[in-house]
Amino acid sequence: MISWLKRAAQTRTRVDNAAAMDKERREGLHLAQRNLCAILLAVQLLLWLALYCYDRQRQSSWQSALLALLPLGVLAVLWYYAAKKGPLAGGRAFAGLLLIPCLWLDVFFCMAGCVSLLEYYIPSFPFYGRLLMVTVFPLATAWLSRSRGIAYGLYPLKYFLLIAFALSTVLSGADVSPARLQPLAVLPLPAMGQGLYAAAGAVWPVCLLFLLPGMQGPEGKSRRWIFLLIPVALMLIWALWMCMLRPWQPGDALVPAQKLTAISQYSGNMIMSQLGTLLWTTALPAAILGSVYAACRLLAAALPRCPSAFFPAVVILPAAALLLLPAQTLTRWMDILLPLRWVPALAAGLLLLLMPGKER
Repeated sequence: MISWLKRAAQTRTRVDNAAAMDKERREGLHLAQRNLCAILLAVQLLLWLALYCYDRQRQSSWQSALLALLPLGVLAVLWYYAAKKGPLAGGRAFAGLLLIPCLWLDVFFCMAGCVSLLEYYIPSFPFYGRLLMVTVFPLATAWLSRSRGIAYGLYPLKYFLLIAFALSTVLSGADVSPARLQPLAVLPLPAMGQGLYAAAGAVWPVCLLFLLPGMQGPEGKSRRWIFLLIPVALMLIWALWMCMLRPWQPGDALVPAQKLTAISQYSGNMIMSQLGTLLWTTALPAAILGSVYAACRLLAAALPRCPSAFFPAVVILPAAALLLLPAQTLTRWMDILLPLRWVPALAAGLLLLLMPGKER
């Protein structure tokens, strides 16, 4: 048995020279980065569904989830061709800095979710302790992991996150009914436009799926479209289960932590309820670290002479400072800013498409 485990742990790739070894390492990094980007996209889509979409559209939320495919498709096609023109270098690297505000907002959004979970499940934990936890741990991880550690570290999580997602939705045993979907109730145009506008801000991480893997060298034949389809499938399943389950009603004053875990809490099974919490307590920190990693790569490409240890603080500390603002002020500003993340993503893609670059 021990010998079998040793053989199973050995690589089956035959590397004959330094060039082949470098190619193998580059392909491994590209795979880890695509996985990281898929986590970022999936988390933002699910956060949008749970914290914004269902509050406003209830059983019609699945229609807004389908509408989200339109802005997502636009960005995917744009960045597919923009990334083919070459890696970020020179002026192209500065164009990539347009994505930094989006990453700031993503980090804040996930940090706010972590704070809400801590407040809900550990009410005796003081606010400053929650703030320090969501600030210090990502900073320390980013500094200790160096340039590639986060991407490689998040890669094994994909299996756990997929299993936890399945146990929190389709395998939760909750009382779902297709009759609650209201398949004949088409959204009116104002509601449809509102849903499309809000969804546009959540789909922007698709840009990173085409941008990050090519920053360390040319890509070979990749499976990036699989890493795009999986977050989309998770979003549609989540929206479908929320609408069939009816997890909360108008007038229910729920904190964000309750909304995030509503599907699993309505399963009637304590184990499934805990797995729903475990999904978010793993996915949100992973998304914070993934956003910090992406921002550090963009900053390093545009500012190669700056110390790399400075970049994680530039990304995390502004987001942590926002958590000090009153909750009502934050809610009002987030309603305005989060949907606008689509604009710099679109602008950066257009700039990179128009700027000269080396075709891959």
